[in-house]
Amino acid sequence: MFLVVLGKYALTDHVLSDDPPSHPDWAQMDCVVLTWLYGTISSDLFQEVLSPTSTAPIVWRNLEHQFLGNSELRAINLTAEFYTFVQGDMSGADYCRRLRAMADSLADLGEPITDKTLVLNFLRGLNEKYHNLQTILPMQRPFPTFLEA
Repeated sequence: MFLVVLGKYALTDHVLSDDPPSHPDWAQMDCVVLTWLYGTISSDLFQEVLSPTSTAPIVWRNLEHQFLGNSELRAINLTAEFYTFVQGDMSGADYCRRLRAMADSLADLGEPITDKTLVLNFLRGLNEKYHNLQTILPMQRPFPTFLEA
């Protein structure tokens, strides 16, 4: 989303380009982008990337490294959470929303969950109130999609 905002103001090169500034107002606009970056991250993360000599591309690369560098570990942890997630006392809508969010996050990490796996995991984690769905839905032909389940 941040790149979309930068694109709106033609400032994407301030985080994606290593080319030296060619526009006289580059330094001023770089300060604008840095302010936006600093304003969108947590204070702990801010302390990690703050440097008096930082430019927007440097901070952006540091943030990418911080998040993308840990993607395998996050994928491992999120996969475990996904496959052990249960409805408990959540509403059906909240349970579905959280399960879908985990599947989407795994896809963002390069570990997509198939729709069938999503449905099977949804059924596995249902509470006793919806126990009958665990028997009925797998018998449907064709197998239901997540939206249909």
